Amino acid sequence: MRKTALLLLVALLSALSQLPFFVKVAYAESEINLMDIPELLGEKLGINAFAGGLLASIILLAIVVLPCAMLIRGKHAGIVTILFGMCILGFSVAVGWFPVWLFGILILILALGYAKTFSEMIAGGK
Repeated sequence: MRKTALLLLVALLSALSQLPFFVKVAYAESEINLMDIPELLGEKLGINAFAGGLLASIILLAIVVLPCAMLIRGKHAGIVTILFGMCILGFSVAVGWFPVWLFGILILILALGYAKTFSEMIAGGK
């Protein structure tokens, strides 16, 4: 079961990692600005640039976070995976793909959800 899931994950990630190549081939430009990928993606899929930015951010998030979630084991594996995800979403915000207000709301929801876990980690509790 684990080998099948890992093979499926590798196939999915290799397909998603080829997305910038397909965008470049579709436009036949010599170079593509990193900030233009959501607009180009949205134009090709028939959606607006905002949805294209969210889609590009989620694809980048999946490329990094899914292998982390599969490979990291232990008591606090979820926290490590979330930290990797927040780093990737922070990069997406810096590039302009992901809106800042949505990133802030996501951080608040995650902080509220993990408040007890963080307090136990800091206090050295159970």
